[in-house]
Amino acid sequence: MNKAKARKRLDEERSRLEGVRDGLLRDESEAGASAELSTVDQHPGDLGSETFEHEKNLSLLEQVSDELLQIEAAFQRLEQGT
Repeated sequence: MNKAKARKRLDEERSRLEGVRDGLLRDESEAGASAELSTVDQHPGDLGSETFEHEKNLSLLEQVSDELLQIEAAFQRLEQGT
C-alpha cells in the first residue's frame, strides 16, 4: 500500500472514530443532565440499567480514544517512513 492510500484510509478511520467519540460524549452529557435527583421512585433494576449503560459508554469511549492514539502513531510512522 502506498503512503497516499494509507494516509487516506487512516484519515477516514480517524473521522469515523471521532464521530463515535463525539456521540458517546454527547450521550454521557445528556444522561448526566437528565438524571433524576432522587432515586426514591426508581426501581432498582432501572438504576442497574443506567449504571450498566454508563459503564459501557465509558469503556467504549476508552477504547475509541486508544484507537485514535494508535492512528496518530501510525501517521507519525508514515511521516518517518517506517
